[in-house]
Amino acid sequence: MENSKKDFLNLIASILLLLYFSCLVFMPYINVSFSRFEGIIRMITLPLIILLIVMLIYTILKLYKLKWKFDIYGKLSLIFLLTTVILLTIATINDI
Repeated sequence: MENSKKDFLNLIASILLLLYFSCLVFMPYINVSFSRFEGIIRMITLPLIILLIVMLIYTILKLYKLKWKFDIYGKLSLIFLLTTVILLTIATINDI
């Protein structure tokens, strides 16, 4: 039961990270001014990138420890985390 709660929280955090970075990447295309929140966004982004890396390593190590078989929360979490990494990589390459 304890692992299921951790996996569920990991999934929720993965979804929130994907939403945050998606909004951050697509923010230049929205005609809304975010100048009030720019300082807060800059302060939050670096810790969230570090959290993304830590969560990705945790999920992959857990996957390896369980011999590549674990519940749906872990699989979905890994998919969302990898999607976030791919999104950030593409945004960096295209200089968004």
